[in-house]
Amino acid sequence: TNNLDHSRLVEVHGETSYGVLCYPVSTNSVLILINTKSKNHFNSENFKTINLLVQQLEMSLDNIEMYEKLTLFNNELEKQVALRTRELKNERDKAQAIAYELKMAQREIVDIAKDAGRAEVAANVLHNVGNSSMYLLGQFEIMKRSLKSESSLEVLNALISKIDNYEGTFSEFIERDPVGKRMLEFLKEMRGLSDEFIDDQTERVTKIEDKLRMMMKMIREENKNIHGFALLEKSDFGLLIEEASTFTSLSESVKHLVKIEIDGQPKIDFEKVKNILINLYSNSLKACRKIDRNAQVNTLVKLRGNKIIIEVSDNGVGMTEATLGSIFSAGFSTSDKHSGYGLHNSSIVAQGLGGSLTGKSDGPQMGATFVLELPYVV
Repeated sequence: TNNLDHSRLVEVHGETSYGVLCYPVSTNSVLILINTKSKNHFNSENFKTINLLVQQLEMSLDNIEMYEKLTLFNNELEKQVALRTRELKNERDKAQAIAYELKMAQREIVDIAKDAGRAEVAANVLHNVGNSSMYLLGQFEIMKRSLKSESSLEVLNALISKIDNYEGTFSEFIERDPVGKRMLEFLKEMRGLSDEFIDDQTERVTKIEDKLRMMMKMIREENKNIHGFALLEKSDFGLLIEEASTFTSLSESVKHLVKIEIDGQPKIDFEKVKNILINLYSNSLKACRKIDRNAQVNTLVKLRGNKIIIEVSDNGVGMTEATLGSIFSAGFSTSDKHSGYGLHNSSIVAQGLGGSLTGKSDGPQMGATFVLELPYVV
């Protein structure tokens, strides 16, 4: 009672006798009851009733506090989901803008190649770029569908609908309803789903950006090489294989074993050789999709006399002798879905580099091996 303002009580109730009862509520509150009718009105007979009232008051205060915390949590979570979704949409728009620039660059390189008499090289580049563009379009479609069906938003909407349709009070929903009792668990699960969705889409956008940058680099290098001369430079074969593999998503689809038996960095036309490898890896992936065993692609780089040998082999569907005799012919393809110019153009580019491109297979279901020979220049 030390905190009671006696003068204020006198001001309100006058100079009269009164009884005061201080009853603790929760851990940091006190309920004060003032009786101006009788000093002895508060006795043991009243305590049972007062105790029940105080317990109900404590429960109500706890429910109010829990509701406020949950409301703040829900609002913050909705803000975070909306923010991250906007960030993903911005990344998607950025990737689409790069894709548009790439399309314009493709048109430019075709015009330049025709003017300079380099249609074969341009066709090889565009063949590889076209294959990768189909992959990018597929990734954009997946992103659009994912944004429309974000799992955490579905869980949140279902929870809000459940609360709105509940006939009792929010406190009763928390205490009695099976879903209400597990609300915190649901909210934590929803946050986990949201984080998983964001991470997946961020990784997808990163891969798309990397592939677009490689495509732009490929086109820029072809623009530099306008007159058709080989641009020989010291090259890291590990990096060469890594970029070609990344461009085709080879390592994501099959087991890829790489063995490099060359020391130092011989001089090659990095971008042209990479284009040939991209085409070989793309063909290996197509061949491996048609088998029911574990797919594998091997890349071997070695020296043979004064030649650099790059072998790409797979355990795919293999080829007949008739197919082997036609695979480097312009327009030949074992599928109606493909142009049939990939290997043809790669063979022409290999010859322009002073080398050759050959293929071999022991027959259907026996896999295939392609061998690229290049001059050894230090």
